[in-house]
Parts: sequence; structure tokens; C-alpha cells
Amino acid sequence: MITYSNDRLFTFKGVTPLVDKNDKYIVLFFTVFLSILRLVFSGSDSPLTAKWPSVLRHYIVKYKISSERKVSKMSESIWYFVWHTFSFGYAVKILLKEYGTMEKPGWIRYFAKDLKGIWFFSEDLEHVQNKIASWPMLNITFETRVFLLMCTGFWISCLIFINWETRRTDSTIMKFHHVTTILLLALSYIYNFHRISMFVIIFHDIPDVLLYLTKVYSYYVKNNDVVLVISFGIYGISHFVMRFLFLSRYIVYPLLMNFDVFDYSGGTIKYLWDFPGGVICPASIAVLMVMNAYWLNFIISLFKKIIFNRAEVVDTREDD
Repeated sequence: MITYSNDRLFTFKGVTPLVDKNDKYIVLFFTVFLSILRLVFSGSDSPLTAKWPSVLRHYIVKYKISSERKVSKMSESIWYFVWHTFSFGYAVKILLKEYGTMEKPGWIRYFAKDLKGIWFFSEDLEHVQNKIASWPMLNITFETRVFLLMCTGFWISCLIFINWETRRTDSTIMKFHHVTTILLLALSYIYNFHRISMFVIIFHDIPDVLLYLTKVYSYYVKNNDVVLVISFGIYGISHFVMRFLFLSRYIVYPLLMNFDVFDYSGGTIKYLWDFPGGVICPASIAVLMVMNAYWLNFIISLFKKIIFNRAEVVDTREDD
């Protein structure tokens, strides 16, 4: 039997209810599978594997899509573009299922109207009206569970590659990004904050899709400077809109300012940080906002160079 602990950091004394001991094997499977898939399609800059054939590099070289010096960067950017496009599409697919219909509305339909934080922790309208949280036993579908574990496996594989490949000027900050992302995904899964995670994934994937699309185009031998600047500008705007405005409206505001009072088996909750594990959520949001602010500062700095110094649109983080 699970006993609740009056501790704001650890949710339970023992194992959280929806975490299966076999979940780690699912993460391991996706880590290995996605690492192999990346080697086969995108290749790697590791001294051991740099000369191994890969699908994307083969076609980039064959059709002279980019200069020889940028083949590896282009193939890597295509890999990330495909991942973030898939991740965004699948996350939207999962949330659309939970949106429901007019006859049988889902929690997202109600949440979109009142933006109350209680919807992240309550199963249905009846629970919200009676101010009862289903958390931590909040239902998570098998599809959502596997998707979150797959995302964790993907970022672990990225961390492996960044340690394996030739060191770059951005290696340290990217390692920090990957480690932080892995921890946030793991904690949200363990503490059953999966509804919040799905929104966060979508808000972060949209700018990343545009980022890697811009990077792929920048490595194209026949790219147009005007198109490139416009594409980069759209990415910069999407970064600000999705990761600051949307994140603030649909995550920060509901959780920290419009939470609503509710009861659960451990007591009455007035604020997010009142319930066991509640510190994890705002702390994770704070980390996200700091990382997003760092990248926004980088985007603005690069855009200033482009406008005032007529610099090329290149990702200086990737300089070898």
C-alpha cells in the first residue's frame, strides 16, 4: 500500500503508483534503437565512425546539396528536424484524443476555457467541480506513457552522441541542455505530471522544427540570403511566442496564479507547492525559463549581427 509523505520534494514513501519497474527497459530500448537509427541515417562525427556510410550523407554528397565541409552538419540538422516534427505531431495527436467531442468533452476542452491548474491533476469535470484531484492516480494512457519514455530515450541518445563526437564550442551548454531535458522528462513521468509535459513538448517542438529547417536550408549550397534571414526571423519570433507567451499563459499562469483549491487524500491544496512533489513542478518551469532566456539572448545577438554587421546566418554554436 502507498503511504503519502508530508514532504514537498518526494511524492511518496516507496514507489510512485504509475511507474513500472520495467519502464527503464523501454527507455533503454529507445536509447539504443534511436542511436542506431541516427548512425544509419545521419552518421556521426566520432573519429571511430566518421567514415561510416550513412543514408543522408550519401545523398547529400551524391547530389552536392551542401559543401563538403557542411555535409555532417546538414545531415545532423535533418535528423533533429525529423525528430522534432515527429515529436510535435505525435504530441498533438495524443492531446487531440483528450480534447474529446461536443457530446463527450475531454479535460483539454474545459481547460482551454478557464485555464485552471487543477485540470492538470483532475480526471474529469465532476472531480474539478467537487475540487477533488485524481493525482497521483491520474490516468495516463499507454500511448502517452510510451511516448514520454521514447522522448527520454531520444535525449539520452543525444547526450551519448555529444560525448562521443568531436568536441565543439557549444558542447558544454548542449550537455547541460540534454541533461536538464532528461531530468525534467524523468521527473514529470515519475511524479505523473504528464499533462503538463505534453504542453511543454509542443511549445518547445514548434520553434525547434523551424530552427532545424532554417539550419538545413543554411547548409544548402544554393540558399538565398533573404529567405534565410526571413526564416531565421520567423524562428526567433516562434521561440519568443511559444516558449515565453504560450508557456506563461498555459503553464505558468494556471499552475502558479490560477491553481484553484482542491482536496486529495493527503489534505487540502491551495497552491501548487503545497502538495507532495509540488516543488518539482515550479522548479522545473524555472529551469525551462532560464534555458529559454539563454537561447533568446543568443538569437537576439545573432540577429543584431545579421542586421547591423551584415553577418551570415550561421549557427556559431556548431563551430568545430
